[in-house]
Amino acid sequence: MPQHPTVEERLAAYEDTGLTPEEAKYFGRLIRGERMVTEEDLVESGVSQEEIQRMKDVITAEAEGRLLVLPCKIGDTVYWLRGTAILPVYIEWFETNVDGWCACGKYPPMAAPTFKFDDFGKIVFLTREEAEAALNSEGTTRNGG
Repeated sequence: MPQHPTVEERLAAYEDTGLTPEEAKYFGRLIRGERMVTEEDLVESGVSQEEIQRMKDVITAEAEGRLLVLPCKIGDTVYWLRGTAILPVYIEWFETNVDGWCACGKYPPMAAPTFKFDDFGKIVFLTREEAEAALNSEGTTRNGG
């Protein structure tokens, strides 16, 4: 049977947050989706009007289907599972083709590999550790090349 924290443990965990009771209630409502963050909340927390406008622009672009979230940056090294090997690939550019948006890299022994954004988290990873974990897990889909 799972152990539930005691009242003392729960109180200690709350005190460790450093939040006032009002702040705890406020963030609790945010987390539960009972309250939305207002522009006034942002201003009070030190967010500039320029930053608020940028947030509005991003939200509008997303709503209109004009926002593209890249899986990595140009210049990043990503790790490609190819068979049982993990190959480091330097990302040089992004492009769109018949597969949609792709990240294109450089791996000197071969032609520039191109990865669909959907490949990230499946056969392409942002860290070597993620790639190794995927390689070691059962059922991972790999590009056999």
